[in-house]
Amino acid sequence: MAAGSSRHFTVNMPPPTKLELTDKVSAKKNWLRFQRQWSNYVIASRLSIEPDEFQVAVFLTCIGDDANDVLDGMRLQDTERDSVPKLTTILSKYCIGKANETFESYQFHRRNQVEGETIDNYVTGLRQIAKLCNFKEEDRMIRDRIVIGIINDKTREKLLEEKDLDLQKCLDICRAGETAQSQIKEMASSSVHQIGHGNKFNKKKAFKPGYKPNKSHTSTLYSMPEMWKTS
Repeated sequence: MAAGSSRHFTVNMPPPTKLELTDKVSAKKNWLRFQRQWSNYVIASRLSIEPDEFQVAVFLTCIGDDANDVLDGMRLQDTERDSVPKLTTILSKYCIGKANETFESYQFHRRNQVEGETIDNYVTGLRQIAKLCNFKEEDRMIRDRIVIGIINDKTREKLLEEKDLDLQKCLDICRAGETAQSQIKEMASSSVHQIGHGNKFNKKKAFKPGYKPNKSHTSTLYSMPEMWKTS
C-alpha cells in the first residue's frame, strides 16, 4: 500500500460479491454482476482518487481467489496488470470473449418476465443481454421486449393503447400496474381479516332446552334444570 494512499478511501461498506469463475457457463453472468457492483463500490468508497497501485490491490482483493488464480495462470507482465482498467479488460475477454451477437439476440428475444420478478429486475436483465447484442436502438428494443414479455395482460393492454410509447413511459406504466396490484391484494387481505374477526364476535350461543337465565344480577350462569336437582 502506498504511503498516504488510504487517506480518503472509505471501507465502511460491503465490498462486491467475489467473482466466481469455476463454472465457465455462468462466468459471463457473474462478471457482469461484479462489474456493476464494482462501479458502485468505486464511487461510494471514493476509490477512484487513490493511486493505481492502491486501486489494483483493492480490486484483486475484491475479485477473490477464483479470478486471481485465472490471472496468475495467464502469466501477465507487471505492465499488463498495473491498473484496474487493464485487469477488467483481461477478465472481460476471459469471461465473455467475443460475443456472438446472433445468439445473444436470440437470448434477448426469448427473455420473458418470470413469476415474482419486478419490472425493474426484468429490465435490468434485458439490459445486460442487450449490451452483448450491439443494438443500434437499445431502448426501443427493450421497450418492445417488455411489451411482449411481461406477465400482466392488463398492463400489456395499457401499453399497447399508448401511441407514443417510449421506454420511460413504458416503465412508469408497468410500475404503476405493479403498485396497484399490490395495493389490491393488501386491501383484499385486510377485508377478509375484518370479516372473519367480526364473525367471531357476532356468533350467538346455541339455545339449549331446559336452561333458563339466572335472575341474579351478579351471575351470568344458567340455572340447573329441575330434573337434575337432588333433594
